[in-house]
Amino acid sequence: MKTHPAIWDQLGNLFRYPDATYAERLHQCRQALETCCPEAAAGLLEAEEALAGKSVSELEELYTRTFDLNPTCSLEIGWHLYGEQYERGRFLVRCRDLLCELGIGEEGELPDHLSSLVSAQGHLSQDLAPSFSARFLLPALLVMREALRDKKSAFTGLMDATVVLCEDMKGDLPLAQPRQRIDADLVQIGTAGRAPRPAPRPAPARRPVL
Repeated sequence: MKTHPAIWDQLGNLFRYPDATYAERLHQCRQALETCCPEAAAGLLEAEEALAGKSVSELEELYTRTFDLNPTCSLEIGWHLYGEQYERGRFLVRCRDLLCELGIGEEGELPDHLSSLVSAQGHLSQDLAPSFSARFLLPALLVMREALRDKKSAFTGLMDATVVLCEDMKGDLPLAQPRQRIDADLVQIGTAGRAPRPAPRPAPARRPVL
């Protein structure tokens, strides 16, 4: 299955803090997926139905409770892969360089934020994309999806759609285990051939805790 990079951009954008356009963007992404991946589109339809009729303030509160206040659903992928290990700092550096190379903005988030890395997944070369999905995105996504299902979250369908696309992307490659020490297998993203830079500092809080 070939999914256009623009669809990955749309999907990644759905993991950012919601605004008045969120429902329309969710609908447009679902329509874009109906032809190339009906299974992923079905996940987004589930999310549309679960979120239908909610005001912007309700979406904001739900997003904050789901992702910002729940460590098991943190949208920072490095946390799921490394926790507080030193390797997460190196992962952040690599991700920042990767986003810079691909022309993807961080939008005030840390560089390992799911929104940016989902977009990056769709822009990687055919040589790197399967490994990136198998080693980094999917191990974190599966943990998050399980947590969302346990809580019967309205965002479960969105996560289901993302998992479907990433599983197709990884093909037959083995799946890495969460928190496995995989610093040596960063698929040469970002800082290959460059002197290492200090890990980025966490972004300042920009939303009140509810």
